[in-house]
Amino acid sequence: MAAQAMMRRDDASFPCVMAPDAPDHVPGHVPGHAPSSAPMGLGALLAAVADRHPARIAFVDQASKPDWCGRPAIAWTYAAAREIVARLAEGLQQLRLPPRSPVGLCMAGMAEAHLAFLAIEQAGHVPCLLPVTWDEDRLLQAVEAAQILAILTQGVLGAERPAETMCRVAMRYFPLRFVAAFGPHVPDGVISLDQVVLDHRGDEAQR
Repeated sequence: MAAQAMMRRDDASFPCVMAPDAPDHVPGHVPGHAPSSAPMGLGALLAAVADRHPARIAFVDQASKPDWCGRPAIAWTYAAAREIVARLAEGLQQLRLPPRSPVGLCMAGMAEAHLAFLAIEQAGHVPCLLPVTWDEDRLLQAVEAAQILAILTQGVLGAERPAETMCRVAMRYFPLRFVAAFGPHVPDGVISLDQVVLDHRGDEAQR
């Protein structure tokens, strides 16, 4: 039977509930035999569950989400999550970054952040988590240390504007070539992830 455990992160940085659901059959595993030593990535697990149980819920945002980021709270099915991850990954691949490039992820823990993390991996890059509560100077130090080439972030976090902060970081660190953000309040010159993904989502994304 598929696992039904819920994983909740209740601190302010992680207001999303994730409902991981293990596939009934892991690809490549023969019952009665030891599983392959090669680990199964999170993206592959997501896809495996989506194949068998597309209508099951994968991510659930807290109801208070609109109050602090101006975005609707959404329940994402596994099928919808897989589609969104694929669209985000395709958008990242169009940036033509070198393989295994460090890509920053500077977002609160809403569902879009988890999907973006999976998309970075699926695009063949390395996710670099940046605390969204850090100030510009600390973010600049982290970006320089990790040699980050692109960043995914959000336009609003309460009174803060993370995408605007990242624009200033990019002005101070030339190798940071791309900043992309979920709206609202996405500054000029920043790639709108809503246009890449959310404006084209399937019916499985349930508000």
